[in-house]
Amino acid sequence: MGTGILLFKLLILITILWYIIKFIVRSKGYPMHLFYRHLRDIHYMKQIIESEQSQIKKQGYTALLYSLYICIGGLVALLLWSLVV
Repeated sequence: MGTGILLFKLLILITILWYIIKFIVRSKGYPMHLFYRHLRDIHYMKQIIESEQSQIKKQGYTALLYSLYICIGGLVALLLWSLVV
């Protein structure tokens, strides 16, 4: 699989994960904007995880946030790799 295709798939996955987080943040009553303040949404998501009473929801939210982190890390690594090769 070409690097470009993998980059594209990672970007799509990151976008999907980020907007899922944005809509969770909005559903919990935090301010949210669709096109900016992405890092603030991460901060709010961490607050939601800390305040969540249900262990199952807390694990799901944590897995969602870590999935986003891993995808962003993979994207950065792939971008760096494509610069080297």
